[in-house]
Amino acid sequence: MTGTLRGLEPTKGSPRAVKRLARGVAIVLGGALCFSVGSAQWATTAPTKKIINITAKQYAAGQLTMKNYKCLATLYGKESAWNYKAIGNLTGTHRVYGIPQGKSEWLRTANPYQQIDWGLRYIGHRYGYTKTVEGMQPDTCKALRHWKRKGWH
Repeated sequence: MTGTLRGLEPTKGSPRAVKRLARGVAIVLGGALCFSVGSAQWATTAPTKKIINITAKQYAAGQLTMKNYKCLATLYGKESAWNYKAIGNLTGTHRVYGIPQGKSEWLRTANPYQQIDWGLRYIGHRYGYTKTVEGMQPDTCKALRHWKRKGWH
Protein backbone atom coordinates (compact mmCIF):
# COMPACT_ATOMS: atom_id res chain seq x y z
CA MET A 1 0.00 0.00 0.00
CA THR A 2 1.09 3.54 -0.61
CA GLY A 3 0.10 7.08 0.27
CA THR A 4 -2.13 7.93 3.22
CA LEU A 5 -3.25 4.34 3.78
CA ARG A 6 0.26 3.31 4.76
CA GLY A 7 -0.57 3.44 8.50
CA LEU A 8 -3.26 0.80 8.00
CA GLU A 9 -0.77 -1.91 7.06
CA PRO A 10 -0.52 -4.84 9.45
CA THR A 11 2.04 -4.07 12.12
CA LYS A 12 3.63 -7.55 12.27
CA GLY A 13 4.35 -7.01 15.98
CA SER A 14 7.05 -4.35 15.49
CA PRO A 15 7.07 -1.96 18.50
CA ARG A 16 8.02 0.93 16.22
CA ALA A 17 5.08 0.26 13.88
CA VAL A 18 2.66 -0.04 16.82
CA LYS A 19 3.85 3.31 18.21
CA ARG A 20 3.49 4.95 14.79
CA LEU A 21 -0.06 3.64 14.44
CA ALA A 22 -1.01 4.63 18.00
CA ARG A 23 0.40 8.13 17.49
CA GLY A 24 -1.65 8.56 14.29
CA VAL A 25 -4.83 7.38 16.00
CA ALA A 26 -4.17 9.69 18.98
CA ILE A 27 -3.68 12.68 16.70
CA VAL A 28 -6.89 11.96 14.77
CA LEU A 29 -8.91 11.41 17.97
CA GLY A 30 -7.43 14.49 19.62
CA GLY A 31 -8.31 16.63 16.64
CA ALA A 32 -11.83 15.20 16.52
CA LEU A 33 -12.32 15.92 20.20
CA CYS A 34 -11.13 19.51 19.81
CA PHE A 35 -13.57 20.13 16.98
CA SER A 36 -16.46 18.39 18.74
CA VAL A 37 -15.92 20.35 21.99
CA GLY A 38 -15.76 23.59 20.03
CA SER A 39 -18.90 22.64 18.10
CA ALA A 40 -20.72 21.60 21.27
CA GLN A 41 -19.79 24.86 22.96
CA TRP A 42 -21.03 26.86 19.98
CA ALA A 43 -24.24 24.81 19.85
CA THR A 44 -25.03 25.53 23.50
CA THR A 45 -24.26 29.24 23.34
CA ALA A 46 -25.57 30.09 19.87
CA PRO A 47 -29.33 30.05 20.65
CA THR A 48 -28.91 32.71 23.33
CA LYS A 49 -27.30 35.01 20.78
CA LYS A 50 -29.77 34.32 17.98
CA ILE A 51 -32.90 36.45 17.88
CA ILE A 52 -36.03 34.35 17.63
CA ASN A 53 -38.46 36.04 15.31
CA ILE A 54 -42.02 35.05 16.20
CA THR A 55 -45.07 37.24 16.37
CA ALA A 56 -46.78 38.23 19.59
CA LYS A 57 -49.71 36.00 18.59
CA GLN A 58 -47.43 33.00 18.12
CA TYR A 59 -45.78 33.70 21.47
CA ALA A 60 -49.16 33.88 23.22
CA ALA A 61 -50.37 30.72 21.47
CA GLY A 62 -47.34 28.90 22.82
CA GLN A 63 -48.30 29.87 26.38
CA LEU A 64 -51.92 28.72 26.30
CA THR A 65 -54.25 25.93 25.28
CA MET A 66 -56.12 26.49 22.02
CA LYS A 67 -59.34 27.38 23.87
CA ASN A 68 -57.64 29.95 26.10
CA TYR A 69 -55.66 31.32 23.17
CA LYS A 70 -58.81 31.86 21.10
CA CYS A 71 -60.36 33.87 23.94
CA LEU A 72 -57.17 35.90 24.37
CA ALA A 73 -56.86 36.48 20.62
CA THR A 74 -60.39 37.86 20.49
CA LEU A 75 -59.86 40.02 23.58
CA TYR A 76 -56.54 41.50 22.45
CA GLY A 77 -57.84 41.87 18.91
CA LYS A 78 -60.63 44.09 20.26
CA GLU A 79 -58.43 45.92 22.79
CA SER A 80 -55.36 46.80 20.73
CA ALA A 81 -55.48 44.83 17.46
CA TRP A 82 -52.30 43.18 18.81
CA ASN A 83 -50.38 46.43 18.35
CA TYR A 84 -47.65 46.61 20.98
CA LYS A 85 -47.37 50.38 20.46
CA ALA A 86 -51.10 50.99 20.99
CA ILE A 87 -52.06 53.78 23.38
CA GLY A 88 -55.64 54.14 24.55
CA ASN A 89 -57.41 56.68 26.70
CA LEU A 90 -60.10 55.42 29.04
CA THR A 91 -62.82 58.07 29.24
CA GLY A 92 -60.20 60.80 29.13
CA THR A 93 -58.91 60.04 32.64
CA HIS A 94 -55.76 58.01 31.98
CA ARG A 95 -53.85 56.22 29.26
CA VAL A 96 -53.52 52.49 28.68
CA TYR A 97 -50.64 50.91 26.79
CA GLY A 98 -49.62 48.01 24.61
CA ILE A 99 -51.25 44.79 23.56
CA PRO A 100 -53.09 44.21 26.86
CA GLN A 101 -54.03 47.89 27.18
CA GLY A 102 -52.82 48.04 30.77
CA LYS A 103 -52.53 51.10 32.96
CA SER A 104 -48.87 50.37 33.76
CA GLU A 105 -46.55 52.99 32.31
CA TRP A 106 -43.95 50.21 31.98
CA LEU A 107 -45.95 48.69 29.10
CA ARG A 108 -45.10 51.71 26.97
CA THR A 109 -41.48 50.60 26.63
CA ALA A 110 -41.90 46.81 26.99
CA ASN A 111 -41.47 44.52 24.01
CA PRO A 112 -44.46 42.48 22.74
CA TYR A 113 -43.40 39.32 24.60
CA GLN A 114 -43.11 41.17 27.89
CA GLN A 115 -46.51 42.73 27.28
CA ILE A 116 -48.06 39.28 26.69
CA ASP A 117 -46.50 37.98 29.91
CA TRP A 118 -47.74 41.03 31.83
CA GLY A 119 -51.23 40.66 30.37
CA LEU A 120 -51.45 36.96 31.24
CA ARG A 121 -50.36 37.64 34.83
CA TYR A 122 -52.96 40.43 35.05
CA ILE A 123 -55.73 38.17 33.74
CA GLY A 124 -54.71 35.39 36.13
CA HIS A 125 -54.67 37.79 39.08
CA ARG A 126 -58.00 39.43 38.22
CA TYR A 127 -60.02 36.51 36.81
CA GLY A 128 -58.27 33.49 38.26
CA TYR A 129 -56.70 30.44 36.71
CA THR A 130 -58.15 27.35 35.07
CA LYS A 131 -56.70 23.89 35.39
CA THR A 132 -55.70 22.36 32.07
CA VAL A 133 -53.75 19.29 31.05
CA GLU A 134 -50.76 21.59 30.50
CA GLY A 135 -51.12 23.10 34.00
CA MET A 136 -52.74 26.20 35.47
CA GLN A 137 -53.49 28.94 32.95
CA PRO A 138 -55.07 32.38 33.25
CA ASP A 139 -58.82 32.27 32.62
CA THR A 140 -58.77 34.29 29.41
CA CYS A 141 -62.32 33.22 28.53
CA LYS A 142 -63.64 34.69 31.77
CA ALA A 143 -61.80 37.94 30.94
CA LEU A 144 -63.37 37.93 27.46
CA ARG A 145 -66.87 37.36 28.90
CA HIS A 146 -66.32 40.31 31.26
CA TRP A 147 -65.14 42.47 28.35
CA LYS A 148 -68.26 41.56 26.34
CA ARG A 149 -70.56 42.53 29.25
CA LYS A 150 -68.76 45.65 30.45
CA GLY A 151 -66.62 46.83 27.52
CA TRP A 152 -63.44 46.61 29.62
CA HIS A 153 -61.52 43.97 31.50
